[in-house]
Amino acid sequence: MGLSGGISARTRVCVAILVVVMMCLPVAARVNSAEVSAPPARGRLALGSAHSCAIASNDVVWCWGDNSFGQLGSSVHASLPAGQSDIPVQVAALPGGRVARQITSGDFHACVLANDGTVWCWGYNGFGELGVSGGNQADPVQVTLPANAILVAAGGNTTCAVLSTNSVMCWGRHHRGQLGNGNQTNTVGNATPTVVVSIPSSFTVVSLDVGTVHACATSTTGDTWCWGAFTNGRLGNSSVSDNLTPSRVAAFGGGTATSAAAGFAHSCVVVGTRAWCFGSNSSGQLGTNPSGTTESSTPLSVTFSSSANVVATGRDFTCALLASQTVECFGINAVGQLGNGNSTPTHVPQVVSGLSSGVVDVALGARHACVALTTGAVRCWGEGTAGQLGNGSTSTQTASVSVGSLNIAPTTTTLATTTTIATTTTTANSPVTSSPTTTNPTSTGQQSITSTPRFLTVKRGRTLTARAIASHVSLKIPKTSQGSLRLTIVRGARSCMFVGTKVRGTRKGTCSVLVTLIPKRGPRILRTAKVVVS
Repeated sequence: MGLSGGISARTRVCVAILVVVMMCLPVAARVNSAEVSAPPARGRLALGSAHSCAIASNDVVWCWGDNSFGQLGSSVHASLPAGQSDIPVQVAALPGGRVARQITSGDFHACVLANDGTVWCWGYNGFGELGVSGGNQADPVQVTLPANAILVAAGGNTTCAVLSTNSVMCWGRHHRGQLGNGNQTNTVGNATPTVVVSIPSSFTVVSLDVGTVHACATSTTGDTWCWGAFTNGRLGNSSVSDNLTPSRVAAFGGGTATSAAAGFAHSCVVVGTRAWCFGSNSSGQLGTNPSGTTESSTPLSVTFSSSANVVATGRDFTCALLASQTVECFGINAVGQLGNGNSTPTHVPQVVSGLSSGVVDVALGARHACVALTTGAVRCWGEGTAGQLGNGSTSTQTASVSVGSLNIAPTTTTLATTTTIATTTTTANSPVTSSPTTTNPTSTGQQSITSTPRFLTVKRGRTLTARAIASHVSLKIPKTSQGSLRLTIVRGARSCMFVGTKVRGTRKGTCSVLVTLIPKRGPRILRTAKVVVS
């Protein structure tokens, strides 16, 4: 999440190992077993203080808005008029044929998690938030980590990552304990990633988000821990000083926490079907009347029109993605950041205007917000003075507007049994307009054989292999010469997530996995596996 606002790094992240993209310069890579390409619908959109970035459906990264510190990700953009762009411009390609799988942003920097588990950052580096020493970086630079990362989150001038070893490491600004390493020996900043200490060994991170001066994470057990600045009650406990190590958030009145969001001076957590918020309530960003409650260290429940799937926090405002695939926002609204067509602040959740199709992700910046739709389209609203809405204008928008032809891919995993897979680097020079990679069961030329969902069971924290899921619906991974198999989590993303080639149960509930056999010749076969997480 991030910066003086929030980013959607809170999302569950699947790390892809290799990707096959058309429009390419192929590079052969040896592998020993089935490979997975799983670009998640969430985590491909990130907003900073006055810039925005997204991973397009062909895996090219695009950014727009303020470029004062190189936030747009390429030295080629150094001569942009007024140091900004009101339309998406391309971020420099990662070396070695790598492609971005997740993106996050702080106030003035951005980072991506690549398909090989490496982390790359660019933009402002005044506090070491890029993970390297030296000045600002217009092009992506690699962060040195002791193991592969599986999730990355940025906020303010700090960046954190969850590693495959289950440890959490942070780097950047540390004046309020936001690195969580137990000390403040370097309060200016630390470019060297440092381990977040005192998290229980049983704490397996599912969601991580970094705010301006604090961070929060949720685990597979449903607990939430926060660290950093304590003021305004943003850590969700009774602390009277900054927390240099993680501390457990007060109980939410029952239920399992699945994702956390850390904003400027408040935090929110999705628990079951509801969202709970704590911290500053100066503008109603906790979902309660600020005239009676200006701040609260005790989590307060927020009432929406339907169940909450994801919550995002900005500077003094909050938005939630609901099960109905709509977005509702509340809090300050001076520049239209609630997206409801006016500029009146309110603590009552407001439906965002102009979203014609279902929403799959929401991300907040300091004073603007963006969503990704099921069509792959991106729409934004709020402050646009630096071009951060990406619609070719620098005007404020109180209702959502389209970001050109930018398209974001949905959650899909593609399998192929082969010993050689071609990784590619795109040569596109403009935002993509291709259709999202999800498969429409009613499309011409496809054969749908799905009628009744088939049931699989998995315990929370355990996994199902892609081969087992395919076998359960009477399909198998084909030989390369015969085609490929694609898995897509189409429902219940809070209960299941991709982990490599497997689907992990993350919370009690159900999820639906669409299994698509894509033969070299003939119609596609689609079957649905319903997974019950116990």
